[in-house]
Amino acid sequence: MTQQSFNISSRYLSVNGELVLKAMISLTKLSPSVRWEYTGESDSDIVIIDTDREEGRRMWMDLSNSGCQQTLIAYTAKADRFPEGALVLTKPLRSSELVPLLEKITREKLAQRGEHTTTVEQQQDITTDALLPSDASVDPISRDDTEAIALATGQRALDIVLEREKTPIRIINSEHTVIIERSRRQYFGEENVNTVKELLLAENRSVQIEEIDMDRFAEYTVGLTAHELDIPLWEAVLDSSCGQLISGLSTNQTYRLRRWPDFKKLEHKPIHVRLTVFLSKRGGDINALARLSGIPVERVIDFVNACHALHYLEIQKEAVASPPPQNSANKSKLSLFGRIRARLGI
Repeated sequence: MTQQSFNISSRYLSVNGELVLKAMISLTKLSPSVRWEYTGESDSDIVIIDTDREEGRRMWMDLSNSGCQQTLIAYTAKADRFPEGALVLTKPLRSSELVPLLEKITREKLAQRGEHTTTVEQQQDITTDALLPSDASVDPISRDDTEAIALATGQRALDIVLEREKTPIRIINSEHTVIIERSRRQYFGEENVNTVKELLLAENRSVQIEEIDMDRFAEYTVGLTAHELDIPLWEAVLDSSCGQLISGLSTNQTYRLRRWPDFKKLEHKPIHVRLTVFLSKRGGDINALARLSGIPVERVIDFVNACHALHYLEIQKEAVASPPPQNSANKSKLSLFGRIRARLGI
C-alpha cells in the first residue's frame, strides 16, 4: 500500500509551542501507511493557528469564511468560545489530545481524497462571531502553561538536568525531543543515544528546556518506551566537565564509590579503571586521589563528576577544622601570671 503523506503548518504559535508541536509530530506514528510531517509552507494540509492572539484569531476567521482547501485547527486556552464542529486543541499542547485529532482528520482525508473535498468545507458555515471575545480579554501574547528555563551564558541543558535531579526535564529542538528523569536514570522520546547526548550538551540558542511536573510527565510519556540514561549522561558529563567540578561538589569533600561503574556498557579509559580502584578501596578528596593515582587533577574531576551524575558516589561533607590543642604548661603559666597581675592591680 502506498504511504500517504500529510503536512502540518502552524501560525502565530510561541517559539515554545512550535518546538513542542514539531517534536510531537515527529514522534507520532498513526500507521505504516500514513506519515505526518511539519512544514513551514503555507499550503499545508492542516494549519494550526493560535487564536488567542489577535492576528491568529483574524486569520482563522478569514480562512474559515473564504472556503480555503485546508483543515483549520484552533490552538487556544478558550475552547469554550468555539461553536460545535470547530477543530480545537486546548493549551498546553498534549499528545493525548493531538493524536486522536490527527487520527480523525486522517480518516476523513483518506476517505475524501478521491472526492476532492476537505473537512474545511464543513467549517464554512461556522459562526465565527462566537470566537471573538471583548478587547479587554484579548491576550497580547500567546503563552503555554509550561515555562521555558532560560540558560545563562555558557550553560548547557546538562547543567539543568544535574541541578534539578528530582524533577523531569524536557529538552526540545526543531527535530527531536527527550524527557529526562534523572532520579530513575531513564529518558523517553528520542531513541538514538548520540542524539540524546547532543541535546544534553546543547546551549540556549538551539534548544527549549522545560521543567515538568509529574502529571505532565505521565501525560507526555504515554506510549513511549523508557531508555536507560546512564550511557548518554556519562558521556555528556565526561565530554563537558573540562576539569571543573559540577555544582554541589568541592575539592575538600571526601569521595568513595558505592559501586563500580558498569564498564561493559560505559565508555572508559584505563585511568577510569585506576581511579575506580582507589575510590573503592580508600576514597579521598580530589587532591589526594590525584596524588595517590598519579592522574592529573582535571581528569580526576571529570571522572568524579561522571560518577556523581550516575549516583555512584558517597560524599563526605567538608570537615570543620578543630582549633589546635593548647599546651597545659602554657595554661598554668598564664594562670600564674594572671594571679600576679591581679595582686598587683594590673
